[in-house]
This record gives sequence, C-alpha cells and structure tokens, in this order.
Amino acid sequence: MNLVGVFAIIDDTVFDDTLTEVNSLCGVAVDFKDPSSGTVLLTISGSSRNEQKIIFDKLKALPFVINAEIVYFYRSDDEQMNQSPATPYDDFRSIQSLFSTFH
Repeated sequence: MNLVGVFAIIDDTVFDDTLTEVNSLCGVAVDFKDPSSGTVLLTISGSSRNEQKIIFDKLKALPFVINAEIVYFYRSDDEQMNQSPATPYDDFRSIQSLFSTFH
C-alpha cells in the first residue's frame, strides 16, 4: 500500500461542492477540513506510484482547487525509505499545524 498526504486549498465560496467532487475521486480520503479557510488535508492511496500520480493530477485539475501539494508519502515497497528518520511533517499534528498559517 502506498499513501500520499496532500495539503490542498479550495475556493471557500464553493467549498462544500468542491469537497463533494474531491470525495468522489477513487483513492482519496478527506482527513481534515476547514471550510472557513478552504484548507483540506487528504490521503491518496494506491497500489502504485503511477496510480497515485493519476489521482493527484485529477485532484489538481478540479476547477476550484486553488493549490494542492504533497506533504507526506509512504511507499510500502521502498525498504530504504521505510527505515529513514522521520521528517517534521511525519505526524498528523505537525501537518495540522500547517493549517494555522492559512487563517
């Protein structure tokens, strides 16, 4: 299983409608949302890097997604990466702290 954490900014005037479109993408789960700032934390899961890239490209192509950036990734097939030390954004609280900078 491969996982990608994505921080996205959605136009807050159409937040709910856009979030419905985001939720309809296969392999995407919404982990955290803040409608007042238009920020969302998502997880993209897939069986391959190519599958995740396709899903990520679809996400970024949605009309009211202003920006989407990968902030975390985990690939179960990469032994070296699985043994690497944690980065500052390897836990949910650290990633969630990113949201406070957009209020």
